[in-house]
Amino acid sequence: MPIYRKAKEAGVFNPSDVALLGRVFDRLKIEGQSEQQREALASRIIANYSAGITDEDELVSVPNCRLGGELVMTARHAIEGAAGLGQILGQDL
Repeated sequence: MPIYRKAKEAGVFNPSDVALLGRVFDRLKIEGQSEQQREALASRIIANYSAGITDEDELVSVPNCRLGGELVMTARHAIEGAAGLGQILGQDL
C-alpha cells in the first residue's frame, strides 16, 4: 500500500503514526483509483500529518477540502503549524 511505503521512506514515523496514516488512507482511497492517484493521496496525507494535522478525523477531512487544486488549510492548522515550526527553530512565530 502506498501509504506504508511512503511513511517508511520518510523514516520519521513510529508504528502508531503509521497505523493512523494507514487508517486515514483506507478511509480516503476510492475503488478504481490508479496507483498514481493513490500515491498522490498518500503523499497528501503524510504532508498534512507532517504539517501538524495529527487528528485522524481532521486528516480525513483536509485532503477533501480543495480550492483551485490546492489544499485549504484552516487558520487553526496554520497557527499550530507555525507554533510547531517555531518550537523546532527555537523561536516564537
